[in-house]
Amino acid sequence: MTRMLAAHLFRAAVAAFALSLSFTAWADYPDHAIRILVPFPAGGASDVMARAIAQPLSQALGQPVVIENKPGADGVIAGETVANSPADGYTLLMGAGTGMTYAPLARLQPPYDPVNGFTPIGLVCDAAFFLYVHDGVPARSVNELIALAHARPGALNHGSGTAFATLASLQFARKADIQMVNVPYKGEAPMFQDLMAGRIQFAIASGGGLGFAKDGRVRVLATTLPRRSTLVPEAPTLGEAGVGRVDVVPWLGLFGPPRMAPDTVERIARALRTVLDRPDVREQSERLAFQIRPSSPQELKAFVKDQLETWHQAMDAAGIKPQ
Repeated sequence: MTRMLAAHLFRAAVAAFALSLSFTAWADYPDHAIRILVPFPAGGASDVMARAIAQPLSQALGQPVVIENKPGADGVIAGETVANSPADGYTLLMGAGTGMTYAPLARLQPPYDPVNGFTPIGLVCDAAFFLYVHDGVPARSVNELIALAHARPGALNHGSGTAFATLASLQFARKADIQMVNVPYKGEAPMFQDLMAGRIQFAIASGGGLGFAKDGRVRVLATTLPRRSTLVPEAPTLGEAGVGRVDVVPWLGLFGPPRMAPDTVERIARALRTVLDRPDVREQSERLAFQIRPSSPQELKAFVKDQLETWHQAMDAAGIKPQ
């Protein structure tokens, strides 16, 4: 046997061994339950969407997928937990624009690097947000709400259950030239309770409140989408109402701790794309005014980079400075 042939056979053996390890790793993962951390309280739209994919994702991966709510600190609590977890694929994050873009930009000392401090797995969806008012507010349109705010400067309370809602509300107030009192909440579920009780007068929030609108407890005046929502076709866009569209986009994506094995990432990413293609999952997302948006891990990483720049520009224009 020549030296060249021996070297060739050696390289082939090494490659075959590495490939066998890869297949073994693929076959071994997962061998026990996986948890997905949601940075919002139970009952909110993001939590409902996470639970909508949990059961079919469990079927696709062959192990239980458990949703764990870890709200607080604009998503930082859940984000830090995942960022500091073992990179074995058993602790994942349902990341949102709140924790992955707003939180790092709003702090002088960012809690983590949203681009390199996580392993991107795949986008899940974009979200439509709506302008809701309490049923007792004497405003049937965006222009009437603006006129009411001008007549009662600083008297209207606005609730925000997410960072996107806070930023969108500031943009709305600036473009409409109105004064309002912002009341922050740890999530949309408690915010909607106060909105329905009349303790706050209006809010920009996700499609999670559309059920309350159907019951007549709140009204929808507009959507932040660039086009009207098929769920509430009578509600104009903010652009149609003459206010101008909101610049940032609310979204959800699945992330893992940094330095996850590529085989594990691909295993989860493929399962996620399969789940997002299911008619029942798409139907559930449409009821929440979410638009399914599957992606590769590489596309999610590029998307996060782009969103960081977009949110930075929007926050700067709104006068939000890091603290």
